[in-house]
Amino acid sequence: MNEVSDVYSIPDLLVRATNRAGDDDAILFPYQKITYSQLYKRAVRSACSLATLGIRQGDHVGILMSNCQEFVDIFLGAQFLGAWPVPINARYKARELNYVIQNADIKTLFTTDRIVEHVDFVALLSEAFPSLAEQKGDGSLQIAEAPLLQNIVLFGDRSPNGMMDQTTFQDMAADTNEAEVELSRSRIAIRDVAMMMYTSGTTAMPKGCPISHEALVRPAIEAGRTRFYLDSDDRMWDPLPMFHMSFV
Repeated sequence: MNEVSDVYSIPDLLVRATNRAGDDDAILFPYQKITYSQLYKRAVRSACSLATLGIRQGDHVGILMSNCQEFVDIFLGAQFLGAWPVPINARYKARELNYVIQNADIKTLFTTDRIVEHVDFVALLSEAFPSLAEQKGDGSLQIAEAPLLQNIVLFGDRSPNGMMDQTTFQDMAADTNEAEVELSRSRIAIRDVAMMMYTSGTTAMPKGCPISHEALVRPAIEAGRTRFYLDSDDRMWDPLPMFHMSFV
């Protein structure tokens, strides 16, 4: 008889892993290693910044980025608050970005300028929302096509109109107490929405699919135990984009 799975929210899983094996590697990039303790601290810091921006339980946080540690930080930080991270396909064109950002009711969007040799997200967003060029990146965005969008945070070196730079965002963490983040985490139920994933849009416009913590965690634990037979000494390689379900 198979062992019964213990199911937790994703933030609770991270806390559990940090308490049990905080110094073990959680994520390995070619240029960076992050332990569970470091990942927890980064997630909480991102959650503090998000809370200062006004993100609360049930709000939607878009992530339009390449594979990077900041993607993970924002994803987990949103979940610590009970917000819905919305990974956005990095291959979308301006028309699809316009549609998804509006359709997903995104309140804050994160993007990057670090892979302009492959894709220029700033240019795509400016094409999707032409009025960005006339606005400030201070939380006061007013975009007719995406009325709920208040902030676009840009990780990288540029400071285009309509976008908040990463240093300003990261410094906002000091204005929210970590105890508030922990209180938000304690209120998350396993059947609360953990994220919203959009379809590829191959045959029609992309469609949003809200997914609960339980729906993500239970099959992952079962697959690790009964299909892949993983233990603490194993590593799983995933070269796919982080906007893909395999990342989660």
